[in-house]
Amino acid sequence: MYCGNVNLTNLQFREILNLLLPSDDLGLQPLVAYIQEILIKNHHNFIIENVIEIIGLTYQKKSLDNLWGFCLQQICDNPNNLFKSTKFLSINPSILEIILKQDDFCIGEITIWEILLKWTCGQYPVIQQDINKWSKNEFTVMERRLSRFIPSIRFYHISSEDFLLKVYPFKELLPNDLINNIFAYHMAPNNRQNIDIQRCRKSRYGSVIITSQHLAVFSSLIEKKDASYYNNRNIPYCFKLRYRANKDGYTAATFHENVIRKIRTISL
Repeated sequence: MYCGNVNLTNLQFREILNLLLPSDDLGLQPLVAYIQEILIKNHHNFIIENVIEIIGLTYQKKSLDNLWGFCLQQICDNPNNLFKSTKFLSINPSILEIILKQDDFCIGEITIWEILLKWTCGQYPVIQQDINKWSKNEFTVMERRLSRFIPSIRFYHISSEDFLLKVYPFKELLPNDLINNIFAYHMAPNNRQNIDIQRCRKSRYGSVIITSQHLAVFSSLIEKKDASYYNNRNIPYCFKLRYRANKDGYTAATFHENVIRKIRTISL
């Protein structure tokens, strides 16, 4: 078997993974880990283009943890790898649930909600997205499909306007106490400490705003290149979050200590 820098078909990639699966019983895990590294290094683009199929093949396969982790991180760093795939509607619900729970899943909560509705409506039997045309049975089906994902959506980080216009019309699919708490959160901000709120998602770089796509742009500008010169797969610099106000404090002294007095920093 050779998996070097040659083009692979979906069938060949699947066959390689099937050969790696019995490795735990045969004591070949170091070799399997090495082969996964080669696949990730030499077939990076192929894996991303087929990320839904490959993350499905590696799901709950302990011997393929490297590939699983790579696919999961690629989806978190660039959700379009998932949402814009033609195979998105066929993703395993358990895998989708794992993805939505990731703190570094770099996408806004309202976008997650909208695309989750699309996924839910697209399951068989297919239900149209116009809620005004749903039957009582379709409401029941949709509520059942969505229920496992509701705890993974950080509704409190959706703006009040988006919540009112894009979430509230589907209130019959959500728990009543969640709806009431969200209204209280937006209408009585002084009492927010009484509500258990999930933290914001953040990128793997420790930021709730900056993602690998932003760092690719920063790298390109540092090199005085076009903003698209680098992408999230070939960032040449190592970035570290030095200061975040809601974590380090809002004082000028703290900002100066962590940022101004350091060299090679970018401030937003």
